[in-house]
Amino acid sequence: MKLPRYTMLFPNKENPLAYRVQCKLIGLNQYFFYKKYGSKGKALDAAKNCSKSVLERLNAKNLRDELLINILFDGDSIRGLSIINNKRTNHYNLVMRTRVNGKLVLVGERRLKSRNPSYVVEELFMQALWMHEIEMDREIKDLYLVARTKMVDKIIVKCGS
Repeated sequence: MKLPRYTMLFPNKENPLAYRVQCKLIGLNQYFFYKKYGSKGKALDAAKNCSKSVLERLNAKNLRDELLINILFDGDSIRGLSIINNKRTNHYNLVMRTRVNGKLVLVGERRLKSRNPSYVVEELFMQALWMHEIEMDREIKDLYLVARTKMVDKIIVKCGS
């Protein structure tokens, strides 16, 4: 018997007590015990329904992740942008990483010493737009301006520049 995707026998194949539906991407781990449902068939039907809902949720998650806005922004901040402290030189750097074709790629690393943080953030953001082949439109610009202001404030608090 072939089980639906994300469905397995629990605790093992030799002496199963339940069906288990597990998907680590959405954080789901659910058990369908034979005793609770009365028979193996009813437990399997419940597991199949749960498996279908997992696939629907994964499809919705993939669609959300593919939206241009969600590639660039995480709420009201720029996705992948962080401040790091180079311990050796005692300078702060701004680093941006992004996913291109499923791989994590370094967009750039810029030193913040004696540079306007706003220009550094803009430089890295424009590089990320270029890597994703996205053009700046009105909606992206509005979100970018809010995120840039928030990031510059964070840089000033952390670095004191």
